[in-house]
Amino acid sequence: MAEPLKILKASAGSGKTFSLAAHYLSLLFSGKRKYREILAVTFTNKATEEMKTRILEVLEGFARGSDAVSAYREIVLQAHPELSEPELQLRADEIYRQILHDYSRFSVGTLDGFMQKVIRGFTFELNLNAGYSLEINQDKVISELTDRIDKRLDSDEKLLQWIINLAYDRIEAEKNWDYKKELIGLSKEVFKEEFEPFLTSLNELGEHAEELFQTYILLSQEEINQFESQVVGHLQRMAKVFEQSSADKADLNGRNTGSLLKLNSIQDWSEEVPKIIESLFKLMDDEARWFKKGKSNSLFLELNPLLNNLQEFISEHSPSYYLAKAYQKRAYFLRLMQEVAEQLKLYRSESDNLMISDAQKLLLGIAEDAGENPSFIWEKMGNVYKHFLFDEFQDTSGSQWKTFRSLVKNAIAEHTGLGHDHLIVGDTKQAIYGWRGGDYKLLHEVVKAEIGADQILEANLQDNRRSSSVIIDFNNRLYEELPKLLQSLLNNSIPEIPSLQDFWFGSDSPYADLLPAIYANGHQHKHAKTPLGGKVKIRRIDPKLDYAVDNEAIALLSSEKDFALYEMTLQVQDLMQQEYVPRDIGVLVRTNSEAALVVEALMAKGYDVISGEALKIANNTAIKLILNVLNLLVANTQQRAYYIGLVAALYAKVQQRKISGADYLSIEGKTIADMSHLLPAKFCTDYSNWKSLPLSEIIELIIGQFLVDTQVALNPAYIPFVLAFKDIAARAAQQGERGIVSFLHWWQQESDKFNLPSPEKANAIQVMTIHKSKGLAFRAVLVPFCNWELKGRINTNFWVDAKDTSYKLLGSLPLNFEASLGKSTIAIPYFKYLMSQYLEALNNLYVATTRAIDFIYIGVAAQKTGEINKIGAALMQALVEIPNEHSLYEEGDYLTRNTPMIPQAGYVLHNYVLSPRIQKIYEPLEEKALPYLINLEASAKRGELLHAIMANTAQATEVRDRVKQFVLEGFISDADAEEYNLEALKIYASPSLQDFFNGSGEHLNELSIITAEGKTKRPDKVLIQGDKARILDYKFTLDQTEKHFQQVLAYRDLLQDMGYAQVDAYLYYALKDQLIKVNA
Repeated sequence: MAEPLKILKASAGSGKTFSLAAHYLSLLFSGKRKYREILAVTFTNKATEEMKTRILEVLEGFARGSDAVSAYREIVLQAHPELSEPELQLRADEIYRQILHDYSRFSVGTLDGFMQKVIRGFTFELNLNAGYSLEINQDKVISELTDRIDKRLDSDEKLLQWIINLAYDRIEAEKNWDYKKELIGLSKEVFKEEFEPFLTSLNELGEHAEELFQTYILLSQEEINQFESQVVGHLQRMAKVFEQSSADKADLNGRNTGSLLKLNSIQDWSEEVPKIIESLFKLMDDEARWFKKGKSNSLFLELNPLLNNLQEFISEHSPSYYLAKAYQKRAYFLRLMQEVAEQLKLYRSESDNLMISDAQKLLLGIAEDAGENPSFIWEKMGNVYKHFLFDEFQDTSGSQWKTFRSLVKNAIAEHTGLGHDHLIVGDTKQAIYGWRGGDYKLLHEVVKAEIGADQILEANLQDNRRSSSVIIDFNNRLYEELPKLLQSLLNNSIPEIPSLQDFWFGSDSPYADLLPAIYANGHQHKHAKTPLGGKVKIRRIDPKLDYAVDNEAIALLSSEKDFALYEMTLQVQDLMQQEYVPRDIGVLVRTNSEAALVVEALMAKGYDVISGEALKIANNTAIKLILNVLNLLVANTQQRAYYIGLVAALYAKVQQRKISGADYLSIEGKTIADMSHLLPAKFCTDYSNWKSLPLSEIIELIIGQFLVDTQVALNPAYIPFVLAFKDIAARAAQQGERGIVSFLHWWQQESDKFNLPSPEKANAIQVMTIHKSKGLAFRAVLVPFCNWELKGRINTNFWVDAKDTSYKLLGSLPLNFEASLGKSTIAIPYFKYLMSQYLEALNNLYVATTRAIDFIYIGVAAQKTGEINKIGAALMQALVEIPNEHSLYEEGDYLTRNTPMIPQAGYVLHNYVLSPRIQKIYEPLEEKALPYLINLEASAKRGELLHAIMANTAQATEVRDRVKQFVLEGFISDADAEEYNLEALKIYASPSLQDFFNGSGEHLNELSIITAEGKTKRPDKVLIQGDKARILDYKFTLDQTEKHFQQVLAYRDLLQDMGYAQVDAYLYYALKDQLIKVNA
C-alpha cells in the first residue's frame, strides 16, 4: 500500500519541475475532471506559469502522440497500467480541452492566490466588503502609519512625552535622536507572525499597557544599575586589598597583571570595566601567570578568592543584566509599536484594503475553525481538493503550513492506498527566505512529526542534470566540508553554561549536528549526458597583493570593493575570449546596492547588462519627463520654476541637445506660457486645457508633444518603458487614482516595484541577487562579493518569547540581535536563531554555486583576523586555502561550446503610434459601454444605467458606491442619484431573486467568456455551485423578445461546453419584477 504523502527532497538542478509535473499528470489521469480536485501551490507567479505551461504542453504532446514527451508518457503509463498508449492519447485530448474550457478551476497557483480565493468565498462571514482589495505594498502602509503618528503628536501629550523621553535617552547614549528611521524599521514588525503574541498581550492590557511600559523601563534600569554598581563594588574591594597588601608588587608579571594596576582608577561603571574584568579572569586560579619566573607571594592568595567571588556573581546575575540592557535599547520604541498597531487598526477600518498579513491570519482562522472537516470551505469555494502538491516547501512559513495542515490531514484520512495522493517538493539547502518567514524546520522535521512517519515516503533527487563534471565535483567537496566547519564554529561558541550545554549537546537535541545533517544527502551524481570538464576560479581580493595587471588601472582603485569589481571585469573579459557570450553570464550578489555597483562597473566597460535597476520603469528618462510634466501641471507658484527647469532639462536630454545656464536663468518669474523656447510650443499654449482631461489622455498628449511630435525621432529604447507606464497608469486609474495629484502620490509610493519584464533571450549579462536567481541557470556564474556575514546583519530585529523573562506580560519582545544576548537569560533562543543565520549564509552560497553549468568565479575578501565571521573566509578554510603568496585558486578547464550560439531575433519598436482615442483601451470594462449614454433619450438612458449598476455590483451594499461613481463621471446627476439608488435596491430586494443574491457558491458578475470563434460573451451574473451553474441576465424593457431568449441560451451552451453538468438560464424583467426560466 502506497503512503499518502511523498516528500521529495530535490537538490539543485535535479529535475524538480519535471518531477512535480509528472506527479500532477499521474494524478490527472486517475479520474474524470481530476484537475478540479488537485491544488498545486507554487512559490512565485513565474513558477505558476511555468508549471501550468509545462502541464498543458505535455498534455498536448500526449494528444498528438509526440516523442518529445516520451519521458512523461512512460511515468504516466507506469502509474496507470490499465491505459494503453492510444487510450492515453484520447484521454489527454479530452482533458486538455476540458481544462481550457474550465481554466479557472485549473488550480495551479501561488499561496496568495489560493488565500484570496478562500477569503472571497467568506467575505460575508468575515464581515468584509465584497469589493475589498489586497494591499501588497507594506512600505506604503508603514509610511502612512508613521505620518499618522506624527500628526497625533499635536493632540496626544502622553505620546509626545514618550517621543521627548526617547530623544533624551538617545542623546545621552550619544546616538541619533531622530526616531523616525528606526520606527519605520520596527513598524515592519507588526506584519510578522512573531508580532501576534505581543499584540495579544497589548489587547489584554488595554489602557494599562502604557503604565506597564513605564514600569518595565524602571525595572530594567534598576537591574542595570544594581548589577553595574555591585560589580564596581567588587572591583573596588579588590583594589583596596591590592593597595593595602604588604606583598612585594615588584614580583608581579607586568605583562599579565596590568589589569590589577588599573583597579584603583575604577570609580564608576564605564566601557573600560568589562575589558578589565576580562583580563582579570585570565589570571584566576593560575598563580604562574601572576608572577615573574621564580617569584611568588601572598597577593595571589589574597585576591584570587575575590576574583572567584566576582565571577560567581557575574555568572549568576549577568544573564538578567544583558537582557535588561537589550530591553532598554528598545523600551521607548515598544510604546511606539503599540501606537503603530493602533493606527493600523484604524487604517483597516477606514479602507477596504486587506494586508497580506491580515489575509494570512484570516485564512488560518478559517482553517482552524474547519478543524478536521473542511467541507464547508470547499462548499464556499466551489471546489473540493483531494490532492495537494507543494513546491519550494523549504520557504513556507509556519502559519502557511498551519493553514494547510488540517486540509492535508483530512485528505490523507481518505487515502485509497493506490498511489501517493500528495506531494511536497523542496530542498532545505535552498532555504534562503527566513527573513520573510520561511521556516526550514518544516521540511527538515516538522511535517514528518505532525503527519506521521508511517504516512510519508521520503525520496531524494540526486542526479544533477544542469552542471558539468568539474562543477558537480567541486560543489560535492565544498558542501561536504563547509557544513562541518560552520557547525564546529557554532558548537565552539556555546558558553559553558550547564543549561545551554545540555540544550545544545543533549542526546535528543538536533543542534550540535544540524548543518551536516541537512547537507547529508547533498552529494550529487553525474549521469550519462553530464558534460565533462568545467572550471572553478576563486580569487582572494587583497589590495596588498602584487597584481600582475594594469598598474595604471590599479592606481585608481581605493577600496576592497573596487578591487573586487575590477577582478570581476577582468574575468568577464577572459570569458569573452573563451567563446562565452554575454547571455551566458550571471553575476550574483546579496544586495541591490551591490547589484548597482556591478551594473555600473560592467556598463563602464561597454557590456550590455540586464538587471532590476536597468529595467526599473521609474529610472527611465522618458518616464521621468512624463512624470515631471504632470508635476508641472499641478505645481503651485513657488514650485513652478523648479519643475519647469526639470522638464526643460529632461526634454533637452531626449532631444539630444544641451541646455545653457542662461536658459535656466530665464525661467525665474515666468509662466509656462513664456517657455516656448525651452518646451514644446503647443504645450505652452494649451497646457491649461489639459488639466480637465482624463489622466490617460493627458499622458497621451505629453507623449505626443514631448516625445513623438518633435524634431528628433523618439529613441526606440524608450518605447517599451512608455507603453508599460501607460499600462500601469491605467491600472492605477481603475483603483481610483484618477486625478493627477492622486496618481502622483500613488506613484511616489508604488513606483519602486515596477520593472520591465526581463527579456530572457537578450544577449546581455544578467545581474541579480541570489534570492532572485533561484530556479535559473547560467553557463558562467560570478560571485564577486562572497563576503556576507555568517551571523547575519547585526541589529536586526530578533523576536523572543517573553514568558520566562522579567517582561513576561508583554508576550514577546523584538530585540536587537547582538552577541551579548548569548550570555543572557534568552541564550537558547539566541543560539537557535544564530543557527538559522549560519544556515541561511551557507544556503545562499549553495544556491549561487549551483546555478553554474560549467564555470564558477568567486571573489573572497582577504581575511583580516583569525576569526572566521564571513562565508568567504569559511570557504577558504574548508576547501581551498590559498597560500599567502598567491591570490588565485583554479581547477579544471574551460568547456568549449559544442555548437555556436545563434543570435536570437528580437523585436524592436521603431515608432510610437499616437491615437487621440488610444486611452479608450485602458478604460475599465464596465465603463466602455457608458459614454454613448449621454446621447440617448432619457428613458433608454435610464434603463442602460440601471443595467450597468446591477451588472457591476455583487450585492446591495455596493449600489450607492457605484451610483456615486457614475455621478462623479457625469452619467447621473446629483438630483437623480437617490432615485437610481432606490431602483437598484428594489431589484436587490425582489423575493424572486434572493436565491441569486444570497445563495452559497461563487458569484461572478460580468464574466467574460471567449468562444471558439474568438468572440466575447458577457452574462450579467453567474452563480457557480460545484458542477452546477445558474445564469441571470437583466432586461429593462417591457417587451420580451426572441433575441433576449436566444442570448441567454447561448450563455447556457457556453457554460455546458465548459463542463458544468447542469446549467439553468434566467431572464429578469426589472420593470415588471418578473423572473423567467428559459428553456430550449
